[in-house]
Amino acid sequence: MLAITKGSFSIPLCVAGGFCFLGAFSYLVIVGKVEPLNRAETESLRDEHAPSTI
Repeated sequence: MLAITKGSFSIPLCVAGGFCFLGAFSYLVIVGKVEPLNRAETESLRDEHAPSTI
């Protein structure tokens, strides 16, 4: 892209910035709200998936 713009960094910089904003927007939309796990829920999940001993 730098060769197309004849040495100007303006357009490649704007494209890179656009991808950064697109990535940040995607992260906010896809991931949503990030919250810490409740300790009781974490322990119950750990107990459910623990290997059983015979």
